[in-house]
Amino acid sequence: MKTDSNIYLFGEFHGVSDDGNLSKGIELHWNNQDKTSIIDISASSESIVIVLNDGSSYALGYNSVGQLGIGSLGFCNQFTKVLLSVSLDLVVCGSTFTVWRSSSNNEIYVAGSTYGSKPQRLTCGTA
Repeated sequence: MKTDSNIYLFGEFHGVSDDGNLSKGIELHWNNQDKTSIIDISASSESIVIVLNDGSSYALGYNSVGQLGIGSLGFCNQFTKVLLSVSLDLVVCGSTFTVWRSSSNNEIYVAGSTYGSKPQRLTCGTA
């Protein structure tokens, strides 16, 4: 196992690994000039989202309903910063949505499906 904090993708990932060689692995990169490291990662069949130790999050892949949380729709072929200004520590990807947890206020944020391309704080009613 490598310890360089890079991400290695194996298998078919449309738009990233379309060269037909699914077993060689593809190294994915993000702009890491400040030496941050990955503390959480999640993937669906069409997207990858990471959370870094500085609390920021980056995403790439299909973004048909805004599930990447980057403020726009359409395919994203490089890691792009998620539009959240709170410190994050967890991420979970679904096929058409992504959920993040804020480490600073323990709140949940969601983007995609009915929530749009900018992450929204999830609120729950009380009984």
